[in-house]
Amino acid sequence: MRLAFGDCIFDSEIRALVRAGSPVHLGPKAYRLLELLLEARPRVLSKDEIVSTLWPDTFVTDGSLANLIAEVRSALGDTANQPRFVRTVHRVGYSFC
Repeated sequence: MRLAFGDCIFDSEIRALVRAGSPVHLGPKAYRLLELLLEARPRVLSKDEIVSTLWPDTFVTDGSLANLIAEVRSALGDTANQPRFVRTVHRVGYSFC
């Protein structure tokens, strides 16, 4: 999947995220989270759905997911207060908007 949004280009075939013409590093889990959100857009992914995909058979706290969301937002130049790309659906999950 190759998708352009804002000043970003996501390309899953070459496993790359480019922002403003420069490659952006994302850790493996953050990259997979972004890929999940993009594949499901504009559907909201529940926290449970995300956690079970990223950490199968492992217990993780909400903080682990929140840290990954923060990493993705930072890579995209997005913020929680004024989201352009990653929207928080409180008490439910996240979506790519």
